[in-house]
Amino acid sequence: LRVDNVLESSRMEVERLAFSQEVVNLSDLVSSVGEAARGVAEVLDGRIRFEVEPNLNVHGDPRALRLMFDNVMDNAIKFADPAPEITVLIEVKEGFALTRIVDGGIGFTAIQKSDFFQRFGRGDTGRPGMGLGLALSRVVARGHGGDVHLHSSGIGKGAVAEIWLPLVNGHTHG
Repeated sequence: LRVDNVLESSRMEVERLAFSQEVVNLSDLVSSVGEAARGVAEVLDGRIRFEVEPNLNVHGDPRALRLMFDNVMDNAIKFADPAPEITVLIEVKEGFALTRIVDGGIGFTAIQKSDFFQRFGRGDTGRPGMGLGLALSRVVARGHGGDVHLHSSGIGKGAVAEIWLPLVNGHTHG
């Protein structure tokens, strides 16, 4: 149970998605989230690989953005089968920072996917969880002018989470 998801979900409803607006180095934030998750992946005999373009900045709430990336990374590890093999890529695309978290996990069908972004929707995966993480992640991304998408070629074929966030002034800053 991720109690922080429940608390943040409630906080965001009360605050009507009033995210703070700071310049956040997304490259550093995502790398930090990935490094924190690396220990969990290694305990499961897995690994996390990074291809992160440096110094990509977005406007946003660092706490909410970290929670969003924590949730997506947690899912990549949780749905690994048997050991997490995860690649984290960040690139610039059409004025956005596009983060892809690619896993070689259990994958999913289009029918399962329809539930993933609903609160308490779990897509009948058979894995633990409350079904709040992706719903909360999408709220955070959209509250920052972006979005979250999931892709999979089917059961046993892994998944890709794409997180799109607009860059500060549409480009990178050092």
